[in-house]
Amino acid sequence: MTFFQRALREPLLHFLALGLVVFAYYAAVADPEEVEVAQKRVVVTVQDAERLAAQFKQSWRRQPDYEEMQTLIETFVREDVLVKEALELSMDQGDAAIRRRLVQKMTFLTESAAGAQQFDDAAVVAFCEENQQDYASSPLLAFEQVHLGEVKAQVDVAAALAALRQGRDPGRMGALTMLSPSLPLAPAQSVDGAFGRGFYDILDALEVNTWQGPVISGFGVHVVRVTEKRPGLVPKLDEIRSRVEKDLRDASASALAAKLFDQMQAAYVVDLPSEAELKEVIR
Repeated sequence: MTFFQRALREPLLHFLALGLVVFAYYAAVADPEEVEVAQKRVVVTVQDAERLAAQFKQSWRRQPDYEEMQTLIETFVREDVLVKEALELSMDQGDAAIRRRLVQKMTFLTESAAGAQQFDDAAVVAFCEENQQDYASSPLLAFEQVHLGEVKAQVDVAAALAALRQGRDPGRMGALTMLSPSLPLAPAQSVDGAFGRGFYDILDALEVNTWQGPVISGFGVHVVRVTEKRPGLVPKLDEIRSRVEKDLRDASASALAAKLFDQMQAAYVVDLPSEAELKEVIR
């Protein structure tokens, strides 16, 4: 038996021949438009190329040359093909990292759209007035104090107050301590930092220029004279306009982004586990 005769008996050759016949028939009778529809497409726009070039320039501090641009586009096409194939295989399902990235991109998209809003002067003025407490300077107070000792000790507050009100030198009174006998105008943060949380609020409720007590701090018992109070002041709008405009834009962007999400969510029917099922999950 010759080689040609043996080859004709091979099943593989029969399979290949049948495949060629089928392919030739399909090529002859298939509608070209149907073939076109069946093809997958990757589109690289001029905007895509500009974005790739901008990314390259940001990294390398120069524009790419033509060959580098071709490489960038080839990489983009390769990534797009792989992404499309992965999506067809549902590889994005159940992937927490992909979900987070998509959420970030959608959030950025809605917030960017919201952040593009423009506001007239009346809106800026109204926002500043509604939120003036956010722009006011911190209130301040100054005081003198005499530390009489620990809370548990027997402290004669009445006698100390009487002596001070009669003109006794506060520097010659009280227990030995490292605490400052007086503090110039200072905000709550500084006062509380030196005497303990809440000390500023206690002093803020006292009258000015009179010795009063007992006032309790983390160090013990004090008698105190508030010497000056200065309320927080709201600067003129011209001095803080850029800050107010930014805050207005941020607040409006957050509100609009939330509204856009509500509109998107309204298009969905959300099926949730029952209360019993959830309790079973967290058992």
